[in-house]
Amino acid sequence: MVGQGSQDAVGLLDSQDRPLDGGKTCRLRVLPNAPVKDFWSAIVCDSQTRSMVQTAPDFLQTGSLDKGWNMLFRLSGLLEPWFDKTWTLSGIERFD
Repeated sequence: MVGQGSQDAVGLLDSQDRPLDGGKTCRLRVLPNAPVKDFWSAIVCDSQTRSMVQTAPDFLQTGSLDKGWNMLFRLSGLLEPWFDKTWTLSGIERFD
């Protein structure tokens, strides 16, 4: 229902279908005007412990992870562009 509820998008692979690696630098770009009435958030979790990565709020570093990681992107109060797919979340870019 438009304007209500929430939905999660899970990121397990980078934009080239490689598993997310804590030893690599990655970037997720959130395009302007995310289609939400309430909020959006990005949560990074350690794949081994399935726990959120604890880090300073202004800079996320996943380089301390020994294994892989994954991302949970939550949107709350979804608006029409999410449902009709005129707004999409970009892939997670990896820099080798």
